[in-house]
Amino acid sequence: MKIPGKFGVFPSVKIVKAKPSPIPRTGTLVVRLVDVNDNSPRLTRDLWVVEVKETWGDGPASNYTLLQVTTADQDTSNYFYYRVLENSGWGWQYFAMRTEGSAGQLYARETLDFEDPAQRRGFRFMIQVTDRGRGGWGDSRHTDTAWVEVRLTDVNDNPPMFRRPHVHVTVSEDTAPGALLASLTATDPDEVMYPNMGESDGVTYTNPNSMPGKQEKRSHTWSVALVSTVSTAECSARRTSTILPPLCPRSLTLLL
Repeated sequence: MKIPGKFGVFPSVKIVKAKPSPIPRTGTLVVRLVDVNDNSPRLTRDLWVVEVKETWGDGPASNYTLLQVTTADQDTSNYFYYRVLENSGWGWQYFAMRTEGSAGQLYARETLDFEDPAQRRGFRFMIQVTDRGRGGWGDSRHTDTAWVEVRLTDVNDNPPMFRRPHVHVTVSEDTAPGALLASLTATDPDEVMYPNMGESDGVTYTNPNSMPGKQEKRSHTWSVALVSTVSTAECSARRTSTILPPLCPRSLTLLL
């Protein structure tokens, strides 16, 4: 007779008394298998790719989860641990792993800066899992590895800067209104896209003396033009004024 077990069927065992007896007595012994950790864990992907935003400003780095990885194992009871393999690829030192249930979570341990040319190209390194079998991390039968590729994206966390802090412009008295006086250019290391600009480093320029609703311009360059000339009547007023300069200047120097 076959008796079903947890993982299969096993033969019954007859138990007979050692001393001869005219009446045989029998019993049944059921053998059930207990699982042992003899299968290797397997990460469910060979390559994990994730796109993350850079750290805002100067940090510090946030420990929120950037990527969650999972592992399969044929054994019934598994206790997984995860880690980033040292010296396994570019940028491994910026990241760490933690275990949450049976899953592994990747997080940043250092500030991620898109403006750093070395970090802008992204990171590629290896992670490892163990099922805590005999030998632990040192036994390849109880570990598995996979690649992780982290692609960094930009956020608008840097201020724009004018290329020149001051601009000196000299305007002669016969300069016609609308004449271009100067072009001011500002740059921003961020590469955040602005709507309807078609460019990645758009800058908003503001004239504090403009009317509301007409003081912003999104472009690469801010142009300063002459609005109007000094009238003859205003010159006469200057000659008789005790406050204004007595004569109309032949030219005017502006500090922008």
